[in-house]
Amino acid sequence: RHTCPHVLNSVTMPDSIDGFPDIAKSTECCIDGCNETESWVCMKCHKVLCGRYGKQHMIEHKDNDKEHCIAMGCGDLSFWCYGCDDYLDHLHIRRIFEFYKTVHVIKFGHEINNIEQLMERTDFTKQDQLEKKQMEENVELQWFPGTELLTRKWAKK
Repeated sequence: RHTCPHVLNSVTMPDSIDGFPDIAKSTECCIDGCNETESWVCMKCHKVLCGRYGKQHMIEHKDNDKEHCIAMGCGDLSFWCYGCDDYLDHLHIRRIFEFYKTVHVIKFGHEINNIEQLMERTDFTKQDQLEKKQMEENVELQWFPGTELLTRKWAKK
């Protein structure tokens, strides 16, 4: 997805790089007794939680507070929105891209290679317009029909 109505309320940047989880050292779920490593970072509170192929702590976390609906995969630095039920393109969503740049340094120990060329391929216009409109209208989170987790095959027990 090139836009997401949940980003404005669900993505927060820590005050400093020390506020980010050190996914270079460990991607283990932060829940006591859970040693799953197929994990995701909550983009709202920055907890590392296992995903749907583990014990589904990230899903449980999102269910407890819908503003915690966007997560970043620790393995591949991909971004998933549970509210939209889709991956988010970091080259089109400024807040996601800023998060990506910082986490890339943490994971790989260096800035993104060839960032100038990468920036030529970015286009934040649509998401910036959406967020501006949301702020002007004080829009609450939008949940699309069928995005509740119980409706998804992989979420059923």
